[in-house]
This record gives sequence, structure tokens and C-alpha cells, in this order.
Amino acid sequence: MDQLTKERKHEIGYLLFKHKVQEERFPIRSHDEMRRQLGVLSKEVGIPAEELEQFILELLPDLIGSMFGWSSCSITGTKAPEKGN
Repeated sequence: MDQLTKERKHEIGYLLFKHKVQEERFPIRSHDEMRRQLGVLSKEVGIPAEELEQFILELLPDLIGSMFGWSSCSITGTKAPEKGN
């Protein structure tokens, strides 16, 4: 068998992660709790929290689409103002 390309490794990793998230049925938490968990995960795996957040934002449409049996899904939104502003 030929060696996997970097792109294919990423595709497989993404699909495995997506499958794991679906199996675990992670509860949706508040934004503050999600950011805290991303900070902890960031330190554990050595990936910046901002990149983890972006990854999750890109993963969510796939997860939601899978839950409803849709072939595609998109999410648009704007960030809420920071607390205290």
C-alpha cells in the first residue's frame, strides 16, 4: 500500500474526530465553558485555542448536517460584544 498523503491523513483525522464527537454526544455548553475547555485542551495537545475554536466552528456544520440528514449545512453569525462593554 502506498503512503498516505498529508491531505489524506488530515481527512481521515477529521472524519475520525467527527465520528468520536457524534458517538460521545458532547453536550452544548455556554460560550464561557467552551472557551475554558478549549484552553485546557490547548495546553494538553499544544494547539493554540484560537485554532481549536476555528476547527470546531468548521466542524459544526458537518455535525449538524449529519444529525438532520442534510447533504450540506452552513452557519453564519456575529460575535456578541465582550462582557463589560
